[in-house]
Amino acid sequence: MSKPSIAVSNVLFCEFGTSGDGGDFVATIGGQLRPVALVGTPIPGRNETFAGFTPFEEISGGNVAINGFGPATTASQYKGVFTDIGGLHAVADTNTPIPGGIGNFIDFGGLSFNDGHIVFLGFGSGGQAGYYTDMGGHLRVVVDTKTPIPGGSGTFTIFDPFRGPSLSKNRILFLAGGAENQFGLYLDINGSLTRVISNADTLDGKSFFPFAPYISIRSLDGDQLAFQILFSDQSEGVYVTTFPVGPSPTGVPTLSEWGMVIMALLLMATGMMFILRFELTITGTAVAGSATQFERRTSQPLFAPRVFGKVLIWMLSAVLLGFAIVIGLFGSVSATDIGGTLVCALIISYLVHLLVTAGDLRAKRK
Repeated sequence: MSKPSIAVSNVLFCEFGTSGDGGDFVATIGGQLRPVALVGTPIPGRNETFAGFTPFEEISGGNVAINGFGPATTASQYKGVFTDIGGLHAVADTNTPIPGGIGNFIDFGGLSFNDGHIVFLGFGSGGQAGYYTDMGGHLRVVVDTKTPIPGGSGTFTIFDPFRGPSLSKNRILFLAGGAENQFGLYLDINGSLTRVISNADTLDGKSFFPFAPYISIRSLDGDQLAFQILFSDQSEGVYVTTFPVGPSPTGVPTLSEWGMVIMALLLMATGMMFILRFELTITGTAVAGSATQFERRTSQPLFAPRVFGKVLIWMLSAVLLGFAIVIGLFGSVSATDIGGTLVCALIISYLVHLLVTAGDLRAKRK
């Protein structure tokens, strides 16, 4: 039997058999013993059964997260990270494209599960590795081998597959390292990466070796984190530190990336309307022979419904094609990206329609 995981009186544990098959995951939810995933039962969405499970699991409330795999084959072996929210299903598996990477995942390491969200260690071909999460509504990278080391040099190259990570609310705690024996404990808060401690630091006047900090999947709790450390003099200790509660400070409101894109397009549309009106006014003033001619020459429409409708159809077709390509490459598109893209499509369609109507107007005057 594996070490159990407990949350709000619910317990998850792996019961190993005598055949070395990797064990069955069983949970007690509300005082009732129930199977979560068993060796020999069908893998959701596949025509094969579970061959076993790795010792990476966690329970949060009445739901669980586990790592499982299918039978070994000569070509490849199916592996995945599963939760039972809405029924057992894969959050990521060996058919899932690596966010920000190349190809699909080929293996998985430690995971942490909290408040319906998960973070896990994933591996790809060519030495790809990193932590990934479904926070934000879609699978995204938290940190990988392209991420610069905070307070260090170069990028991360090593991720500990057995110690951590730890997820609590919007925070992710993990151990990682880089070249030249860089190794430390790092915290991600809303996508902002912070170094907690590394072997370039001292603690209580003592230094420590690489790989010396230890964390578990429960080392992070809200604004507090705990870790164990082994010093170079062979002494050790357990430390607790506190970070600010809640999201990053927002005393001055800031625009999101989509907000900045939309604002830039709105400013461009406003500028284009002014330029077109100004240009036509100057042209009309220079050649106008009467007040009637001047009015006719400066009647640039700010909105032509038929032209706008045609441009919008072409633009939305391009957007749908873009969504299909993104889904094919990354597996999903977030609601934020869909909304931002559609708003931008409307503004860009308006800009294009202004140019078309201005061109038609000039052509008629020649």
